[in-house]
Amino acid sequence: MRTNLVAFASPIHPEEEWRRDLEQCLEKLRDVGLEFHEHLIVGQPHYREVKLSKRVHGTIIVFLTGGTSKSAAKILQDIAKPLIFIASPRHNALPSALEANALLREQAMAKIVMVREGYAEEVRRFLEKAKSLREESKAKILSFGGLAARADLKEASPERLAEMFNVEIEEVPYKDLEEAIIKVGEEEVETMEKRLRASMAIKDTSLTKAIRLYLATKSLLEARGADGFTFNCFNLLSKIGSTPCLTMSLLSDEGYVAVCEGEIQSIAASVLTRKLLKREFFMSNVSSYTGRTLLIAHCTAPASMAERRIDVLPHFESGLPAGLDVELKRGAVTLFNVDKGLKEIVAFKGYMKASFLKKEGFCRTQAEVEVEEPVELLSKLVGGHLLMVYGDVMEELREIAELLNLGFREL
Repeated sequence: MRTNLVAFASPIHPEEEWRRDLEQCLEKLRDVGLEFHEHLIVGQPHYREVKLSKRVHGTIIVFLTGGTSKSAAKILQDIAKPLIFIASPRHNALPSALEANALLREQAMAKIVMVREGYAEEVRRFLEKAKSLREESKAKILSFGGLAARADLKEASPERLAEMFNVEIEEVPYKDLEEAIIKVGEEEVETMEKRLRASMAIKDTSLTKAIRLYLATKSLLEARGADGFTFNCFNLLSKIGSTPCLTMSLLSDEGYVAVCEGEIQSIAASVLTRKLLKREFFMSNVSSYTGRTLLIAHCTAPASMAERRIDVLPHFESGLPAGLDVELKRGAVTLFNVDKGLKEIVAFKGYMKASFLKKEGFCRTQAEVEVEEPVELLSKLVGGHLLMVYGDVMEELREIAELLNLGFREL
């Protein structure tokens, strides 16, 4: 495995002391099979001379002394991930590593390892697991109606999504979707409607346009070799005459990554959930709370998460076809999302105690989740959407965050 390696030392520290530490470190890393072309920076004036490759499996930074954090932070703004810091156990190297990590907070959270017994093997294992995870998370997502991200609000860009999660966004022009809808045959629609009516209660809504959208979207996913899709729903409702809620529920059950509202942070979290956690999820709005109960709701829950009943109704806000009210299974759940800048995962646990609530003024699938302190949680969330998965996946999320150089916060 080949990586970048950059070592930092301060000129005020005697070279004969840190030089020995560096040579021992390089030897240990080579002994475990790592390959690299090392760069040494002594003092701040030389950091611009370092050219780091992006065609490697990560970047190792060795802190040999204190007084090096700002030099490190300056060259690490745009480098190959994953990122791992090795700190010498003396000469104030560890404080510099911690300071550099804080300075890089907007870019990535490095894994920090201190020189001790077995540290080189720990570095190798981390890089191998991170490489494997990044390959596993690779995804192509089709975007219908444009992404909702705004740079002026400091939301992450598609480029940031590609860098941190290995996810590519392909914008699909509306005319391509329109043409795919036109190509859907009447017989396909009738067959699909019979299948749905056998498993769902269709109430006060027509399914024809919603089914056409599902079949058209699926054909585009297959033709373009995509792993998933997102609809910036409210940009398209008037043109399509249907919401994508049914499309999202059905294609999610078929293994695609289905994301509401063109939201980059939720694309990241959804890919993470589907590809890395390998779990089904309900992408929900945080809608209300009472006492220790959080109400989450949306119209797109996957049918596979149903305990029993599924009603198909007009979409809550637009009245268009069609939203889903899914009676969700009861049980322990984890709720989480990635923040707007794609810098950290924020998660908490709860218990899904009731659904199929039929409350007025909310999206169709409604669930009551018992949590510790809803009021305190709300001020710490990273947006209005949460992904809900069954079970306690905190440790898996924590490990994924570390391997992707993300922060992790359990509420």
